[in-house]
Amino acid sequence: MTAPLTPPHQPGPHDPWQAPPSGSHLAPPVGDPEDPDTATELRQAAAVLVLVALAGIALGLLWLWLAPRVPLISDDT
Repeated sequence: MTAPLTPPHQPGPHDPWQAPPSGSHLAPPVGDPEDPDTATELRQAAAVLVLVALAGIALGLLWLWLAPRVPLISDDT
């Protein structure tokens, strides 16, 4: 028994690797005018950094307050 013979590969009319038609050019990407600028993003990042640091300090103080105090006992060995 032999494998079925398939016809030779013929690229379709909409080949994604096909060269663009002559005379065309790629348009530069245009950002959304409502996108925040870099300064706004840096301010937001700084605000998040401060909030996370304050939350970490608050959780650390809560840990110190609620953690049981266990004395360290050593038998000098």
